[in-house]
Amino acid sequence: MSSQKQVSALEKAIAAVGGQANAAAICNISVAAIGRWVKRGHLPRTEYTGETNYAELLAQSVTAQQDSFTSEWLLEHANPSKVYKPQSLALVG
Repeated sequence: MSSQKQVSALEKAIAAVGGQANAAAICNISVAAIGRWVKRGHLPRTEYTGETNYAELLAQSVTAQQDSFTSEWLLEHANPSKVYKPQSLALVG
């Protein structure tokens, strides 16, 4: 069995623009903010309310054709509602 961690769509997108520092510069936010995205596994809520356009900025900044992605792809695959799977709240007993 392989013990390799599965890379998220968000991590692939960040790698495609050259890493967290480059992604932060592209989005004009801190590297720490990008780190929080990666830790949580999704883009911030503001991407889905129209307050920010980070997915578009990242998609436009990919330099290698083989690594390219669309903002729509990133928004779909790094969506908080698809990444977060809350545990059942059913009581045991």
